[in-house]
Amino acid sequence: TRDNKVELLLPQLANLPNVRMQILWWGNYYFWMLDDVVLEEAPPVDLALFQPRSFAPNQVQYGIMPLHQEQAFSFSAVLSNQGSTSLNNAGFSVNVLHNGSNVWTEGAALPGPLAPATSQYLDITSPTFQGGQTGTYNAQFAVFGNPNDANPANGQANMSWQVSDTVYAVDRASGVYSTLGTNGWPQFGSQDGMRLGS
Repeated sequence: TRDNKVELLLPQLANLPNVRMQILWWGNYYFWMLDDVVLEEAPPVDLALFQPRSFAPNQVQYGIMPLHQEQAFSFSAVLSNQGSTSLNNAGFSVNVLHNGSNVWTEGAALPGPLAPATSQYLDITSPTFQGGQTGTYNAQFAVFGNPNDANPANGQANMSWQVSDTVYAVDRASGVYSTLGTNGWPQFGSQDGMRLGS
């Protein structure tokens, strides 16, 4: 069973008097179903954040890293304008907490407007973040520039990692976009593919 929610943004259909939709299906399945189709007008402002990510110079994300191997992090995300109006000054900020206390905040904005139904990659590479202490870190991502956003929840994300004395855990693949790791063993559902002492 696949329960997939799909959202299609179709700004090219705005203000057209006669629009028809056709749904075509192909696949090698015993049967299929299409359920809960909703057509609705996009709100004027809805800035969403996708693929929040932190990365070090070697592009491998770690769920746990030893202090002596900690590298400076940069942050990135994809901003998507899911509203009906072009957005100026759209961007995102990252607030890093260490053991629950704020230790770093930085943001970046797109250089120009973000048109409806378009997405754009954006990163914060200067300054970079390096904790320098053991403990748990949490990066809180949030979009900015649109106080009247119709869906603020889709413009936020969190990811966490640990800096330890000697232990590190590398996630199964470089470029894990959803999380840096849950700091556990794979049989318990984490993304940490290996855990070693350095």
